[in-house]
Amino acid sequence: SLDLAALLVIYSQVKTLAGFTLPQTLYLYGTTRLAFALSDVIASGIETLSDSIRMGTFDVMLIRPVGTLPQVLADQFTPKRFGKLIPATATLIWAIETLHIAWTPLKAAVCAGTVLCGTVIYCALWVLTGSISFVATDARETANIITYGGELVTEYPFGIYQRPLALTMTFAIPLAFITWHPSLYFL
Repeated sequence: SLDLAALLVIYSQVKTLAGFTLPQTLYLYGTTRLAFALSDVIASGIETLSDSIRMGTFDVMLIRPVGTLPQVLADQFTPKRFGKLIPATATLIWAIETLHIAWTPLKAAVCAGTVLCGTVIYCALWVLTGSISFVATDARETANIITYGGELVTEYPFGIYQRPLALTMTFAIPLAFITWHPSLYFL
């Protein structure tokens, strides 16, 4: 993707970014992209929630004998979203191989847990930003700032961000817990 190309261009000009080498940053990139791709497969139907509310089709979901959230999650599902998993997984595997990590069961669990917990946090962000649709009539772009913008922010070492922004991404919007804090165990 273009994000990966931008990252490679940056590292063609510098050896480290906030003290992180290219393989270390690609580990961050791979874990966050994989977690986001999984959440995109699971929860991206929420992205169209504002359209459903505005057009009146959300009411149909309310009268069905199935929970509303599963219906919204399944709405607009498309298998093409699985395609994002391939480059994310390939990047993560390359980064892990290049880093020469001395694997222990705990490190393997932290790596898998990073992706799993990152997926859960991204799904929670999808649901949180989707709930804005009940208040604002056209909230899709506002939601995308947090979801897609959050993905972009977590691809880089948090050391490049100013302290107020890093604190906001840690405590207000828990983006730092997607990959940054767990990855520090390895890197």
